[in-house]
Amino acid sequence: MKKFIFFTIIFVSTTFYAYNLPDFLFNDNLKNFEKPKATIIIDDIGNSFEEAKKIWSINKNITLSILPFLKYSKKISIYAQKNHLPVMLHVPMEPYICNEKLESYFLLTNMSYEQIKNITKKILNSIPYYQGINNHMGSKFTSNKECMEKFFNVIKNKNLFFIDSKTSHNSIAGKISIEKGILTGIRDIFIDNILDKNYILSQLEKVYELATKKEYVIAIGHPHPESIAAIKDFLNNHKNDLEIISAFDGLKHYQNYEKTHIYKREISH
Repeated sequence: MKKFIFFTIIFVSTTFYAYNLPDFLFNDNLKNFEKPKATIIIDDIGNSFEEAKKIWSINKNITLSILPFLKYSKKISIYAQKNHLPVMLHVPMEPYICNEKLESYFLLTNMSYEQIKNITKKILNSIPYYQGINNHMGSKFTSNKECMEKFFNVIKNKNLFFIDSKTSHNSIAGKISIEKGILTGIRDIFIDNILDKNYILSQLEKVYELATKKEYVIAIGHPHPESIAAIKDFLNNHKNDLEIISAFDGLKHYQNYEKTHIYKREISH
């Protein structure tokens, strides 16, 4: 009888403490809780299937953000789903300055709500199997409160997360996304504003330094040869002291951390 009471107490105590532990402790995607963590998002994916596979060969948790309507957009997304690899949808939005003609599927600040809704739905349906979105370009659109409210009204019930690429210091996309109850993150560092491998490596080292302070960082780059080579070298150099996690895992597990730019909402299951 004494043994029964003893083990009952142990079981109840263990159960009580388990229910009061943070949710992320029960997720196998975070392999080492002592390491700082970073999400690396590679934008502008869709022109090359082999390029996408090459990036994932470096680290399977690198998140690829796929542009809609490109030659390999759907193929990459389907491949990602079959192989449990993370992808996002890269939504084109109007920039302040652009040296090329914008495609018809860009969201523009002079559009009505119906136009924004119709184009957004077409973009959302352009590829399958993505968990979240971020903006492509969009310095002008993401700085416009009315436009962002219209956009988020379309996506707020889709159970998608949103990452503000922060292409402008004036962007209010993250703020509006939070107000709409969407799981939200904000980019910390761009790694390849200058196409030079040494510069990109220096930016990646800033990712590591910031991750050691904040515990979690969001970095964005592009599929340039210089960027891919730098990421490969950087991850080899930090394979023992930095963990790369997908954008979804990052936002889901670190949403309660005040030191990050991640904000909390109730996640629908």
